[in-house]
Amino acid sequence: MAKFCGIPMFGTSGCTDTKTMEIQSGIEAALSIHTSMLTGANFVHDNGYTESGKTGDIFQTVMDDEIISMSRVIEQGIEISDETLATDVINNVGPGGHYLYEDHTMKWFRKHWRPSLMDRQSYEDWVSSGSKTMRERIINKTQDIIQNYEGPISKVPEDVKKDINNVIEGAEERVHREGP
Repeated sequence: MAKFCGIPMFGTSGCTDTKTMEIQSGIEAALSIHTSMLTGANFVHDNGYTESGKTGDIFQTVMDDEIISMSRVIEQGIEISDETLATDVINNVGPGGHYLYEDHTMKWFRKHWRPSLMDRQSYEDWVSSGSKTMRERIINKTQDIIQNYEGPISKVPEDVKKDINNVIEGAEERVHREGP
């Protein structure tokens, strides 16, 4: 109804009753994130919340981000056109052929969503790359974000950064002088 009326809609997703990130939290997050996407909510809250919203879990938030990314791909739908169906390429390659050297494959294969956390390897490749569980991959990604993410501040012009620092320093001096 909100979409029909052109008004914003608040939704919740990613919240779980579990106390830590685990299988139940993944199931609850996936279902609630996907449901929120299907309802058309354009302001969504609660991702990363655990224990029914009493606490938050940074690892849950990183996992939720992957689920949100997957749901956005689903929300976009599937383009059906002569280009995407590629029946001419299928007919040219024929039975028993392969598509790896086709221009069409090179044009389209990178447009498919690729997960950053989900494992798509064979068992042998997974073992040879360290046998990392989803939990371990989430922890590693979270640590990488904390250590290496530069964020939008890296795009802020230097003169603006200087102004921001001046405001912060002035506030800190005032707190030291006058108290909080």
